[in-house]
Amino acid sequence: MTSLARRRILLAALSLGSAGCNGIADYLTNRFKTCEDVRVELINSEQSRFPIHITGPGESRTAATLLESGQSRSISLCLERGDAKRFLAAADDTQVMAAVNCVAFKASYEDSFVKVVWSPAGLLCQDW
Repeated sequence: MTSLARRRILLAALSLGSAGCNGIADYLTNRFKTCEDVRVELINSEQSRFPIHITGPGESRTAATLLESGQSRSISLCLERGDAKRFLAAADDTQVMAAVNCVAFKASYEDSFVKVVWSPAGLLCQDW
């Protein structure tokens, strides 16, 4: 990076003030991000006749993660090809019924979403 380019970046940062620093940090984070934000649908199949907690990476079981038969909810994950994300299905706060690692195989998820489905066959990854 040239001296002139550095000065321009410094001047831009100073002119934005402290409120602008967060904007610059966000810009730089997004600029160098290698993963893609993808919508993940967590679904309790209509074939399942009981409520189940379906949690994604880093989530705890709460009232929001409990899905009745036929219900779904969305979360957003940052995926790049080869990433593996772990999902759990649990009947209550203590009993995990199934776990699955979903692996991102697509090069791009633009305008699409992926699914994790609880069904009589277990916890399944779809369209990954």
